[in-house]
Amino acid sequence: MTKYSISQYAAALILALEEKSGSKRSETIRRFLFIVRKNKDWSKLGRIVKEAEKQSLKKQGIKKVEVESAAPLSRAVKKEIEKIIGAKVVLEEKVRPEVLAGIKVLVDDEILIDASGISQVERMFVGNQVG
Repeated sequence: MTKYSISQYAAALILALEEKSGSKRSETIRRFLFIVRKNKDWSKLGRIVKEAEKQSLKKQGIKKVEVESAAPLSRAVKKEIEKIIGAKVVLEEKVRPEVLAGIKVLVDDEILIDASGISQVERMFVGNQVG
């Protein structure tokens, strides 16, 4: 049995879903899931879906931006982030009190900025450990 990479599964799913809607789209997804299960790759499904989303957004010229902050972002801050990225953006905001203060920004799953309070505290303590 041929094994497929997560990237190959994702690309196949995107291609199979192009120009399909309604019941044809549902049937295509059902068949895709059957193939993944038949190939004993069910445990990869979450990563396949995430990769398909990433490839689909890239194909459309859209950047996925995840922002973690201790409090909700204002509309002005969201607009500034979009301006800095300089492309169409899908913004996913995560409010996480454990961030303490500041902000953490990931673009296409890569850290762009980590100016969170928790990362600064961690750097202080990691740098001062006695071996």
